[in-house]
Amino acid sequence: MNLEEAKFLFAYDSWANELTFEAVSALSEEDYRRDLKSSHGGVQGTLTHLVAADKIWLSRWVGNAETQVLQMSEVPKLADLKKAWEDVARRTAKFLTTMNDKKIMETFSWVSAKGDKYTIVYARAFEHIVNHSTYHRGQITTFLRQLGAKPQATDLTKFYRQTSR
Repeated sequence: MNLEEAKFLFAYDSWANELTFEAVSALSEEDYRRDLKSSHGGVQGTLTHLVAADKIWLSRWVGNAETQVLQMSEVPKLADLKKAWEDVARRTAKFLTTMNDKKIMETFSWVSAKGDKYTIVYARAFEHIVNHSTYHRGQITTFLRQLGAKPQATDLTKFYRQTSR
């Protein structure tokens, strides 16, 4: 992976997250908060988890690994969560301006909240977080359908088609 490819992946991820927030905004407050018995509850829990993961990984990349995960109580409304995501997306884009093709293939390390030390190549972490978001957007798509709402198509091929114009 090179920097151009990483920027492209993050552009896709932001585009897909924006569409997901747009689709979720059509839900009632009750449906947004509804526990659908998934690993993160429902739409609110899963979308919060997605943003929390982006936030934690960014903190690791910049060398200031957070140990506390963003909680639903910190972003009780969809608008609050979207604002948090927009901040993380903006700071991620800014962080990418500090990278180059050589650095993206270097490793970085962090210490977890449990005190365990981990090391990974930036490029692999970037791939992971975009894949992680895709996985959870898929869950949210299913939740939206279960709740009678219309999800947005966020396939990578749709992004290719839209950005190649």
